[in-house]
Amino acid sequence: MAVWVMRGGGITSQEDTFIRSGSIGIYFGVDGDARRLDGDLRQEIEEFYLWWKPVQAHNMSPASLKGVVTKFLNQTKLFRDGPEIGDGVIMPRKASGGHTVRRGTVDSGYQFRDGADYPHIRTVIWETTDRPRASVPYLWTPSDQRTIIKVG
Repeated sequence: MAVWVMRGGGITSQEDTFIRSGSIGIYFGVDGDARRLDGDLRQEIEEFYLWWKPVQAHNMSPASLKGVVTKFLNQTKLFRDGPEIGDGVIMPRKASGGHTVRRGTVDSGYQFRDGADYPHIRTVIWETTDRPRASVPYLWTPSDQRTIIKVG
């Protein structure tokens, strides 16, 4: 069994929604099913980033923008291919000031839900309460801003 740290949406905006819906999801501008991912999506992701963070994107060098696009593409592929049913999930709860986490278990393979705010999802059986962040092994650095990280 692997353990994954997965963040609850942009600036953790979806933490409670994911818990209520029994899921976790991502969205980096890939509007179709992530099972079709290949190199041609770089342009789609770059356009999303230019729309989502225009000031930051326009102040970046071409190499830095390429790095962001590559990171988003790789994070989408990792979310699609990495977690398996039965793997553990740790979601840092930024809504609590970063002092708690919610733990869960992956309950499905990758799913695409067309039209959803976060269309790339996996169902998760979440524990019913948050735990103190100190209660889980310190396996990742809180400053790591990746959306999905395999930690064990």
